[in-house]
Amino acid sequence: MSEQLKPEQAQEEPQKSEPKQTTPVKTKSDDKWLNITKFVMATAFISSLITIPGLYILKQSQTKIGVVDVQALIMEHEKKVTQQLYANQGAYQSSDSAALNSGVVEQQTKQFVQKMEASIDQINKSCGCVLINKAALLTQSGNVSDYTQTVREALEK
Repeated sequence: MSEQLKPEQAQEEPQKSEPKQTTPVKTKSDDKWLNITKFVMATAFISSLITIPGLYILKQSQTKIGVVDVQALIMEHEKKVTQQLYANQGAYQSSDSAALNSGVVEQQTKQFVQKMEASIDQINKSCGCVLINKAALLTQSGNVSDYTQTVREALEK
């Protein structure tokens, strides 16, 4: 009996066998697409490595521009000097005192211009930018910093 299989066992045996698994076969076209994808990704990565530092260097080498409203500063100085003259002026002023006042005004103006130039030079060095007269600016838009108040504060010291 051992040699003979029972009909029940004969039917069970094929059911016990595991189904065959098929592995996908790689074709040359699959390898070709994989190689193309690898090449494109490597090219993009290398391009990024080259481009990003270049853009950083370009951004750092751009010159910053700042403006100073020199006309407004001069007008403020003229107003201040005029007020001082009127405060010092008496009802009757002789020609000698007028000449003296003229010399004082001239001296104050020279000191003001020298002090303004020095403060603009100092701000120029500290900000690392090019300062131009605001009147020379043709457009009000853009990334331009106004340093007029900073110069005004330096002049008041």
